[in-house]
Amino acid sequence: MKYFYAILFFIVLSYAENIAEFCVTFSKDCNKYNLHLINKIVIEPDTNWIYPDSVCCGYTNCEVRWNSSFSLQSPRRTTAVVNGDWYRSPRGYLSGFHICHHCDSCEVKLQTPLLKTELDPSFRQTQIFENACRDLNKFYGKEFLGLWETNLSNTNIAYKKGFKAKIIGACEMPLLLAEYCIDDDFVLHKTKILSYLPQKHLLDSFELEINGKYEYEKNMSLDLDSLGMYNIMTYGERNICSKEHVLWGGIRLPIPNKINLKLLTDKFTRIDSFYPRNFKVKWNIEYKTSKENITDFDEYTIRVNDKCSTIPKNEEETPLDYSQHWEREMYKQDSCQVYWILQHQSK
Repeated sequence: MKYFYAILFFIVLSYAENIAEFCVTFSKDCNKYNLHLINKIVIEPDTNWIYPDSVCCGYTNCEVRWNSSFSLQSPRRTTAVVNGDWYRSPRGYLSGFHICHHCDSCEVKLQTPLLKTELDPSFRQTQIFENACRDLNKFYGKEFLGLWETNLSNTNIAYKKGFKAKIIGACEMPLLLAEYCIDDDFVLHKTKILSYLPQKHLLDSFELEINGKYEYEKNMSLDLDSLGMYNIMTYGERNICSKEHVLWGGIRLPIPNKINLKLLTDKFTRIDSFYPRNFKVKWNIEYKTSKENITDFDEYTIRVNDKCSTIPKNEEETPLDYSQHWEREMYKQDSCQVYWILQHQSK
């Protein structure tokens, strides 16, 4: 049986019954669009999807997880000229994987997590379409195919299942990206991610090559309606060495796990005055080198649903959630990179 799991490879292709509905946002040049899932779609597992209750781990820091994604055969129309933020780096993605080649002699096994088959609304879906702002509406309401896929790490176990999808129209802006609850100390805790923020690209470039020092600063403010606009936090990173660095051109703007509103309140402020309500988040970005100074901004909406019944776990964030550095996974080993996060509680 142990040899059976080493060579097992399942691919099952059939179609889910529910139709995935997406709204659409457009790139600045209107030649690209992003699809945002707006309804809950759960892929129904097939009866022959069988997987082991544990998996062999033959290397240090092994992790057993399901890697799930989905793709869409949405309308596409290629432009005659490809430039600006269409450019994609030849460097490829910085990632790695490990395969156990001696699982039959494995001494360490980890439990297989439960397979979750709900489509992830934070998974980015971007498509090329010339003059999308003008012409894509011809395809609103028309069905096209999607494909959900998953594989179990350190194994050859994989599943696929098709589903139907359609674009219903333009998204309401700013995009509603996450839901929060609020605790007794007026701290917001993120409970659910609803969508993603399409990335803007500085200088319309996929990447920026920097020779020497630079500084990147991102300032977050929160519009609390009648309470006013408040500065919440500043994230910064700086290169203090003269060596070459490569930065991600797309501006990385996180959705914080926690937002502390305590210092914005007084003894007359009621917790229930913050829910159920939507609030606008704005990020101001500044990028500085010895040659140039570039500013930009972006914004999205968050929803506070209710008072927290439980506090989510693992809320701590690291520079990986904010950094523009191409090799951000190496930030602890790179002494040239300096990061900081400052919490503000002022207008």
